Amino acid sequence: RSKEHMQIIAAKITQELSRPYPLTEQCMHQCACSIGLVLFQGDNDCDELLRRADSAMYQAKNGKLNQPCWFS
Repeated sequence: RSKEHMQIIAAKITQELSRPYPLTEQCMHQCACSIGLVLFQGDNDCDELLRRADSAMYQAKNGKLNQPCWFS
């Protein structure tokens, strides 16, 4: 998939997770998420892809909430 397509999917996930939802009748809750994105390069294996996505996720956690982050 393309980088643009992945960005659209990450934005949709973020949008859905940030919608308020009821925990109880009196209490609404809202989530934030941190998404790390990485594109597959032909020479990467699954473990390396997961390490890179994990690194990008922690970059996202240290940045602005609900903003996906690309591995760099």
